[in-house]
Amino acid sequence: MNNKNRDIKKQQEALRSRINSHLISLQPAVKEEISWIFEDILIALQLHQTELENQNDELQRTQSALEKAKVHYVDLYDNAPVGYLTVDGDGVIREINFTATKLIGKDRQDVISHPFVQFISDDYKDIWYRHFNNAKLNCGNQGCELPFKHSNGKTLYLHINCKYLHLVDTVEFIRITLTDVTLRKLTEDDLRIAAAAFEAQESILVTDADKIILRVNKAFSRMTGFSAEEAIGKNPKFLCSGIQNDDFYETIFSLVEQEGYWQGEVWDKRKNGDLFPVLETITAVKDSNGQLTHYVGTLVDITIQKQAEKSIDRCTKPA
Repeated sequence: MNNKNRDIKKQQEALRSRINSHLISLQPAVKEEISWIFEDILIALQLHQTELENQNDELQRTQSALEKAKVHYVDLYDNAPVGYLTVDGDGVIREINFTATKLIGKDRQDVISHPFVQFISDDYKDIWYRHFNNAKLNCGNQGCELPFKHSNGKTLYLHINCKYLHLVDTVEFIRITLTDVTLRKLTEDDLRIAAAAFEAQESILVTDADKIILRVNKAFSRMTGFSAEEAIGKNPKFLCSGIQNDDFYETIFSLVEQEGYWQGEVWDKRKNGDLFPVLETITAVKDSNGQLTHYVGTLVDITIQKQAEKSIDRCTKPA
């Protein structure tokens, strides 16, 4: 029972005492009638008191539930997998969650009331302003990907989504979500570099763990005469000249499995049947668990080199 209910109880007792003191001088019939009225009033007050106590208990339970929900919401908001922040119509940060502060690399107090644009690289501020203004003009979602300079000096790539919320007391609000896409961007860059390297001058072929060709580049087709369609799905044995036997190749792949790569000279055969010397490098590719997944072979035609070596040998031999 809280203080307010205790006060009501005291007031009831005081009222009962005052009325009893006045009833002493009254006629018995009047005294009895007034006593009944007074008891009815007290019962009504007691019922009202009980109702107030029940309402107060319910209010306390509701307040407790609201506090728990608030704590739960704040925890979910702060530790969400994406960054959340709210900016006003001028792009000034009004709210920000913990995830967003980690992405930016600043403490909360260092970003609140600061323009969001100050955390974007100068070369990309124009892109940010364009998307931000479009979100305000169209009252919808606008997204872009921009590099951010983290406080530790590293560059992060963040996907920024802006959503116009509403006007509150004539103040505009924009909700911004920040998603770290650095790994994806770096992977895309690596793939572009790998694609460029794959189409380099050296002949390249890629096989699976069972030595079945999955890919060859254009240089491979130019050197061997076999198109990608003719090579894919086959074992590279169709290139063998016959000069080296099966034991030779078994030894090579045994070394590749042990050392991770092998490099040496072999003789291969073109589609037209010509034999030619090759400097071959075979590299084993393994996954994160150390399991072999692919082989990558690079082939360099060393015909001209071999011819030059023969010419030198002839010139250096005594007549």
